[in-house]
Amino acid sequence: MLDEPLSNLDAQLRGQMRMELKQLQERLRATVVHVTHDQVEAMTLGSRIVVMEGGRIQQVGAPLDVYDQPANQFVARFIGSPPMNLVRCRLERDAGTLLLRAEGFLLGVSPQNRSLIERRGAKEVVVGVRPEHVMVREGDPVVGESPLMLASIAVIEPLGNQTQLGLSVGKLTLTAVVPADRRFRPRQSVQLFVDPARVLLFDAGQGGAAIC
Repeated sequence: MLDEPLSNLDAQLRGQMRMELKQLQERLRATVVHVTHDQVEAMTLGSRIVVMEGGRIQQVGAPLDVYDQPANQFVARFIGSPPMNLVRCRLERDAGTLLLRAEGFLLGVSPQNRSLIERRGAKEVVVGVRPEHVMVREGDPVVGESPLMLASIAVIEPLGNQTQLGLSVGKLTLTAVVPADRRFRPRQSVQLFVDPARVLLFDAGQGGAAIC
């Protein structure tokens, strides 16, 4: 059992030690319990992750399964860097189309999710979108796509291999990750597109369990 073994190391040494520990685990073929608050360690070193909050297990699964299908809002925000965008939305119908709407935020519901939502009879849900699934565009909308949202760039964080954007959408703040070669400027107006098939939906009540 290893309890926070890398927490006091600098970033470069942590990376080296993660590789050493991974190789050691594979060579020994031993069961290792690795306790950490660092999700990078959990994702790279674990074959199974146990996510806990307040001493209670929230989800158990393979790293990519937990990332792609978080069990609730806590797991969705905890696993992933930058964290998942979570937006509380009301459900509206427009000419037979089911929409998810918040102030400045508008998104269509994918066909596979529509039946699940309608069976629950919910009036509100929490929409989860990974930053890498928020498409930032300039220019005119593309005909036939889901509704585009207007946003203003509030923060630009160059990270070398990619750029992280803080986006103001009405009173909401969303995070997007874009390729490093794209250039933006503060307060620039842009359009956002989110593929409804890449969206996760959570219960808007206490606990925030995943719906789909």
